[in-house]
Amino acid sequence: MGYLTKLFAYNEMATIPKLYECVISIPIGADGEIDYNFMESRIRELEESRIRELEESRIRELEAYLYEAGFDNCELSQSEAEALSLFKTGKIEWKHFKMGTLYDKLELKNKAFDKRRDTSTTPNEKFTIPLVNAKHGDNGIMYYGKSDIFDSSEMTIDIVQNGAIATGNVYAQPQRTGVLWDAYLIKAKTHNDTVNSLLFIACTIQKSIKSIFSYDKKATWNRVKHESIPLPVDLSGEIDYSLIETFVSAIKKKAIQSLKEFIAQEHNAYLSVTI
Repeated sequence: MGYLTKLFAYNEMATIPKLYECVISIPIGADGEIDYNFMESRIRELEESRIRELEESRIRELEAYLYEAGFDNCELSQSEAEALSLFKTGKIEWKHFKMGTLYDKLELKNKAFDKRRDTSTTPNEKFTIPLVNAKHGDNGIMYYGKSDIFDSSEMTIDIVQNGAIATGNVYAQPQRTGVLWDAYLIKAKTHNDTVNSLLFIACTIQKSIKSIFSYDKKATWNRVKHESIPLPVDLSGEIDYSLIETFVSAIKKKAIQSLKEFIAQEHNAYLSVTI
């Protein structure tokens, strides 16, 4: 049909009488008849080749991402294996800490804004700041704002204070992030968080407060800061951030390894029915 598109244009319409006069080339068999079986087989081969290329491209992209993220090698170190074992066997001492002794709520100062004009549901060169709000899922982010309007900070934890479903949700926000409404950011005041400690502590906070707060009892900082969360401690009774760091690193490697194994199985299953 690509041949026909070259014959006709806006000023030379492809009318039915003209189409009847067109001649096209199609494959024929030894008997001189149109070889429909060959056409069917050829199209199937082309489609399988296209799917195979997409599968291989997806695997290459994943491998490139893992390499850049430092997870091309998912073999656990000795310390990571030991950390997993400690958590699995329960050989860890835990201690409860009040939220207000560990974190402060950030008082970000946004300029006056128009939500329709100054935010977007997708990030781009103009809308660069992720904005937390009463969002369930997607790491608590639904909108992106302009950096000259929305104040922001990095290495924070986002707590949703309002919403029928989202109240009490907690998300790690290592990237520079701002606040739209119905949520707030807290930042460590006694230590310097890493991405791994943010992930660990955010999960711990949500597990501790999610069932306490609701739409009728909002998870405001004035309430949350008085709640306590359990964290692993060392022999001196101090929070064992080193263990947290190592444990989360091990969990990441295990998760990535599972993903790689799943994709390999999926790819092998595909090959088994196409070869």
